[in-house]
Amino acid sequence: RNFVFITCSVVVALSNVFYFSFLPYNKHKMWDGIFFNQNLISEKPKIVLLSSYTSSTMWGNTSKKKEALSGSKLSASYLQMLELKACYAYKHGYDFVFNTTNGIDPKLSDPSGSRWWLSYGGWVRVPQISSIISKYDWVLYDDIDHVFLNHSFAVEELLDQWKQYKKSPSVLVPSDNHRYPFSDYALLMKNSLFSKRVLEYWLKFSLGICENGNFAAEKRSYKWEDSDQPGIWYGLMQAHKEVYHPSALNDNICNQSTGLLKSRMQDRGRAPEMQEYFSRQNTPKGCSGKDLEKIPHDQPILWSQRNSEIHPYGGLGYNAKYGRGPETEHRIARAWAAHIPAKDLSLPFIKNILNGCRKTQKCFAEYAGNGSLQVGCGGKLYHGTQLFF
Repeated sequence: RNFVFITCSVVVALSNVFYFSFLPYNKHKMWDGIFFNQNLISEKPKIVLLSSYTSSTMWGNTSKKKEALSGSKLSASYLQMLELKACYAYKHGYDFVFNTTNGIDPKLSDPSGSRWWLSYGGWVRVPQISSIISKYDWVLYDDIDHVFLNHSFAVEELLDQWKQYKKSPSVLVPSDNHRYPFSDYALLMKNSLFSKRVLEYWLKFSLGICENGNFAAEKRSYKWEDSDQPGIWYGLMQAHKEVYHPSALNDNICNQSTGLLKSRMQDRGRAPEMQEYFSRQNTPKGCSGKDLEKIPHDQPILWSQRNSEIHPYGGLGYNAKYGRGPETEHRIARAWAAHIPAKDLSLPFIKNILNGCRKTQKCFAEYAGNGSLQVGCGGKLYHGTQLFF
């Protein structure tokens, strides 16, 4: 089946999509997902675990690309990570989607074109999440190298805590450090108007906010700031402004002389001014336990905290790919989920989790003789570019 999704002049092509729709916004439900709903979890929510991998110009022929691929196929390490995702989703009764479609018009993602940054693979998660969010109560997106390690902890446990503390957020994000900008290797998004507005602003950023784009291109070589990460920061900031500071939506963040964002080159990691905006609002962080006591009831975004009572290191996902130290392996072992390099799959406790998935849940991820990717759990076989459990 083939569908075409058009938003903000971007043509999004999705092949082999089993579910695809956008529900119209209900203007009479003002910002559902922000204000507390007593019946938030009156029944089991419908949750999907969405992950993806597409080829891109992001890594060139570096070691990171070699870690991900073996020829044109996913490497053995990435197949193991895929297997861990399938196992976690299967255990908790979530749908599982592994999307390998690009979702962005190739004419726009041409590395030599005016929107050269779209050739970096991370941007595909925007149409991928957008295409599926209306089918579920919650979308749990994670990069292929983000894995769930505490399989006894379900998303519903977080939702129950939010209900207990009378919170009704729409978006949960990781937290790298004390700053508001974060690495978007994992996201939990509610099917709400706020989340959809975040996605729309994120997509708008992908086209270039200013006349000449977003950032200056020196050699058009990959810098992570040119990926989709500043785009979601922009999306969260703009959607938040719509609710709390609508007059600030007219703030000019473009430099009229350069036609680019005003952010200085050395501030690209904070652009577009997300750190300044949320610091000015004094937005508290935390997503569980007593951390929730300091969160306003109407706060639509939650940032994970490493010192969470339930999961001391990570919240939505402990970032173990950067800033590693002697305590890293211990923190991974205590986390609900983690963003890890392939070498961490050899850690004994991760090998035990994977072996348990294979032995008890009968999970696997492999390529068939005809080259098709096959993933299965519980005696069921799923194959194709999109895998639904």
